[in-house]
Amino acid sequence: MSEAGALDTDIAKRFGVHVGTLMVWKFEYPEFREAINLNKDKADVRVEAALYSKAIEDKDTAALIFILKNRKKDEWRDGFVHRHEAPLAGEVASSIKDMEKDL
Repeated sequence: MSEAGALDTDIAKRFGVHVGTLMVWKFEYPEFREAINLNKDKADVRVEAALYSKAIEDKDTAALIFILKNRKKDEWRDGFVHRHEAPLAGEVASSIKDMEKDL
């Protein structure tokens, strides 16, 4: 089931237990956890291959951009520059004095 890409919530539902119980089982039974993780890794590999195939063979622009943004982050990431500039203390004091004059 995890090999098909199922999430922990899906696996828990299939076993008829709460996801918290599944987490306890994964903690208490390392072999169980390893089996689930191994199968999830296999599913991830298939998804990666499908994405790569879609990007290269189908020339899917969204897939191409997604791959480049993740593999060449410095060159392809969206550029967001956040600036937090506060007025200098002297400018604030001067502004307050100007407002006091107007009162």
